[in-house]
Amino acid sequence: MTRKLRLMVATLAAASNVVGAQQKTIQDQPYHQAPDKDGVYFVGPEVSAPLVVHAVPAIQTDEMLKSKNAGMSVWSAVIRGNGTVTDLELVHPLGAAFDAAAIEAIKRSGFEPGELNGKPVAVRVGLAVPFRYGKYPSTPVIGIFERDLDPGVLSDNLATTRPIAIHTASWSFSSDAIQAKYQGVSLISVLVGEDGIPGEARIVRAVGMGLDQMAIDAVRRYRFRPAMREGIAVPAQINVEVKFLLY
Repeated sequence: MTRKLRLMVATLAAASNVVGAQQKTIQDQPYHQAPDKDGVYFVGPEVSAPLVVHAVPAIQTDEMLKSKNAGMSVWSAVIRGNGTVTDLELVHPLGAAFDAAAIEAIKRSGFEPGELNGKPVAVRVGLAVPFRYGKYPSTPVIGIFERDLDPGVLSDNLATTRPIAIHTASWSFSSDAIQAKYQGVSLISVLVGEDGIPGEARIVRAVGMGLDQMAIDAVRRYRFRPAMREGIAVPAQINVEVKFLLY
């Protein structure tokens, strides 16, 4: 059986460096998840993940079986409140024939939507279809690429706090890393602005095999509660570990 793919969501290193002050304060307020501009949510404290309720296996041709190709065709998708799948985007290709079979399996499968306060909502997820030499059914499974986090209640009179992640992202392995069964930890330094948006990012400790750029791309999709200095939001430099693990 091929090893499954797992990318652990990046974790913040303890050290941070506050680099400046801006006149912007953060008030106490209850946490509440909000959709993006298209009305789509991410899985998080208030939004549940969609579920596969009827998995249809991908159909493999004789040529696909003879190729003994193994791996995952991975897609980003939105599962709507009525359970339909839209906005499919190929994230990690496995090959034209495998990707075509994967998307047909996804379209024919049935899904239960995620919910916000008991009501179905559109949620963006990852959908992977594993191919294992034809020995096991190649059925779609749901993964989480991006996730909203609850930062907890912060007071605007806290003297000093480092940035706190409120939205994280993970990324797919590179093809070279998958074939070599390679894994490791990439350490990324990123400047988080007073608006909580990541800015300049650089590699502090490289892992290689094309994974470091994927780590930077993932960290740039993060969102933060910004660092605070005497109740004022300020830019801060922090380190983020992105762990690429196979199992």
